[in-house]
Amino acid sequence: PSGNYSNSQGYDNELKRILFEIEKRENYESALKDLEIYVYENPQNANGWNLIGFVSRKLGDFENAEIYYATGLEIEPNHDDILAYQGQLYLETDRYDMALENLAKLTEICVFNCDEKLELSAAIKKYELENNL
Repeated sequence: PSGNYSNSQGYDNELKRILFEIEKRENYESALKDLEIYVYENPQNANGWNLIGFVSRKLGDFENAEIYYATGLEIEPNHDDILAYQGQLYLETDRYDMALENLAKLTEICVFNCDEKLELSAAIKKYELENNL
């Protein structure tokens, strides 16, 4: 996800192990299997829902990614990673206005060093260029 697996506050050892697989090995299929078990066993962990949404999106399963992100946001409505990745999902599924809404939320909740806001902002700018907006 953010490219820095040491930036994983709130991640237990199992999630850190899975995150390492995702970031260092880009082994999304294996990570998805592990995350399916993880979220079943830890249904109130928004970070687990964030990662399973991320992996599903990377595998092109936008429908499930959307469900997973929404579940994570029900648990933690201001989860900055989920808001950023959900915004990218919106761009990938041509829902530009919804991506802008997520950027507005991130702008509201992120004050300092908000990589998630910068990542989504860059993705929106790229989308605007590619679609002549």
